[in-house]
Parts: sequence; structure tokens; C-alpha cells
Amino acid sequence: MQLELDFSGCDEAWWCLRLYYNKYVRHLVPKDIIFESALKFGEGIHEARRVLSETSGDVDAAIDIFNRVYTTAYEDVGAEEKARTPFVGRSLIRAYASKWSTPDDLHTEIGASIEVPEAGCIYMGRIDYVANDSEYTVTDVKTTSSTFWLPFARLNWQLVGYARMVKELVGIQPQQVCIDALIVSPPAKKAVLDVNMPEHEYALRLHDSLHRRFGSIQPRDYDEWLIWLKHTASVIRNAHTNNIWPMRTPKACGRFGRSCEYEVLCKAQNADQEEKLVEALFEERKWHPYANGD
Repeated sequence: MQLELDFSGCDEAWWCLRLYYNKYVRHLVPKDIIFESALKFGEGIHEARRVLSETSGDVDAAIDIFNRVYTTAYEDVGAEEKARTPFVGRSLIRAYASKWSTPDDLHTEIGASIEVPEAGCIYMGRIDYVANDSEYTVTDVKTTSSTFWLPFARLNWQLVGYARMVKELVGIQPQQVCIDALIVSPPAKKAVLDVNMPEHEYALRLHDSLHRRFGSIQPRDYDEWLIWLKHTASVIRNAHTNNIWPMRTPKACGRFGRSCEYEVLCKAQNADQEEKLVEALFEERKWHPYANGD
């Protein structure tokens, strides 16, 4: 069978095949999610970055598009996402423009899919940025709590996969990848969420939390990425064939500081109770963030 895979799905399959099954096979989405703040916030920041690139660093224009993409939606549903308020987004745009100046983007937000016959799958992704520089740098934006892994950007299979996509779809050969990160370490988290100040002052607080790390791409990186993808696809395909989706507990039940959204199903006493919980708490909706990509 030919699978449709992306990095997030592959990563979640490694964390827990039951998580993968509920999300990517059954397509279960909690009914109480009325505003996908992380996805919409990312869209707003990416659009602001595009405007910064196209207008030679016009911060006001970038903030205006962010407000249209994110702030309006945030206010319409009465969201209360502390880490992704419109205030934080606008301050982050100011900090980004101040520290990194004007981006030089060749492409922004590329929704893409390629066939990988060696792995028997279609591999999808949304590439944040491809820089119009001599290296054709592929960049991904991250929010993380540590700088530990940043110097090893080329060992991130998400980024190497994006580079292969750019190579096949755009016809250029990226020479390096970059992680553009906002570091929110535990000691800094309170400062990040303490926003009782003007936006331009808060931008100064964020300034030192912005980091970039680059890594060159070697032929071996593509080889190792393909090995990882083939093995991951084989594990998922085997689970499909045998309809066996084992849980991985307890480590996989909590990631990124929050509980797995399907934890309640795994705690059900029997299959009938689980199905009643599915009916009461979830709806079927295929999450496909790459469908509208260029």
C-alpha cells in the first residue's frame, strides 16, 4: 500500500502507534478545539515574514497582515492562548525585524508533496522559507526550550526532507538548512508571558531569545533520511496490514508539556466505553495542512 506521510506523522508514529492510529487513520479530532492557535499563529508569522521580505522591512505592513490573519480570528472566537496572544505575535515580529533585518526569501510557505518510490509513500510537508542566497537555505521556524540541538540542524530529518522537496519541485539544490528558533527556556517562560508593557519594549525582551543555527547538507544526509523514511513507512505499513496499533506508555502520554489528546481513549475500560467516548468527545476530520499549498 502507498502511504501518505509527513514528518509530524512519522514522528508521532515513533512516539506511539496508537496516537498515529487515532490521528491519521481514524482522523479523530477533539470536538472542543474551536481555534487551532499554533497553526493559525504560524500562518500569521509566516505571512508577516513574507511581507517583510517583499516590502524591504516594513514592520507596520507586516504587523497589519498578522492582525488580519491571526488577531481577527483570535478575537472572533474569544481565544485565551497565553503563549500565542496577538500581543506576543506583534512583539515577535518587531523583535525579528530588529535583530535579523529584512529577510531575503525566494519562496515562503511552500505546501508540497513528492513521491518517494523507494519508501512506497507520498511524502508531504509545508516548507517555511527558502532563502534567495548563494546556498538556497531551507529554513524552519521553531519554538523550543533548549539550544542543545540547534547546532545540529542538518541532522533534523524534517529539514533534510524539505531540502529534498525543494530539489525535486523547484529545481534548485539547497546547500544548507537553518533553524530559526525562539528559545523559551523554563527560566525565561515567565518573562515571555509577562506582557504588561508596550509592544516595542516587550520586543527587546524577546530579542535575546531569537537564535539561528545553520548546517550544511551532504549527500549522506539524503541517504540517511531515506533510510529513516523507509523504516518508518515499513513500521506503519505493517501496523496497517495487521491492524495492530500498540500503545507506548507512559512516556508518549505527555509531550510538549501537555497530555495526549487521545489519553482518555486509552484509559477506557473496554472497547464499548472507548467508542462511546469517541462519539461524545471527537469528530472525524482529516487534518491535511498541505492541501492548499503552492
